[in-house]
Amino acid sequence: MSDAPQVIAEFSDAASLLHALRQARELRDVSYECLDEVAGLPRGYTSKVLSPNGQRRPTLQSLPWLLGALACKCQIVSDDEAPAQIGNRLVPRAENLVRSGAITLTLSRRFLSKIGRKGATSQWAKAKQRAEVARRAANARWNGNGGSQRNEMSACGGKADIARASPNVRL
Repeated sequence: MSDAPQVIAEFSDAASLLHALRQARELRDVSYECLDEVAGLPRGYTSKVLSPNGQRRPTLQSLPWLLGALACKCQIVSDDEAPAQIGNRLVPRAENLVRSGAITLTLSRRFLSKIGRKGATSQWAKAKQRAEVARRAANARWNGNGGSQRNEMSACGGKADIARASPNVRL
């Protein structure tokens, strides 16, 4: 007995992939429900995918689960007859244009200074807003009845009461 794996089917398109999956299920002689349970798929999924009147197609997410439940794996094998059919249409790529797997990102000085200015203006705007709120609060305290306003504000709990107690303060 040889150790070479048994070839169940070959496929090169979606229809032949479905046919290969159906052949693998028939070879294993298992029911759709059993495949659903073993693969961890929703009940009835494999019957919708593998039945002759299949309502669904296997997705890239479900294909590994189906293959695992059927105890199968896929391989990509070179087809010796295909280059003769393709002819000279495949042109080798230029080696000087080949990129490495590393991604490089170059940021110009102009770009960095531009985003730096935007960040600084944003922080400056926030600081100006805080200063404006603090100035209005200080004016409200110093408008002659600051002490009584503090007592009114502490006695009432809501923002509406605070706004009525001191109309110069914006909330």
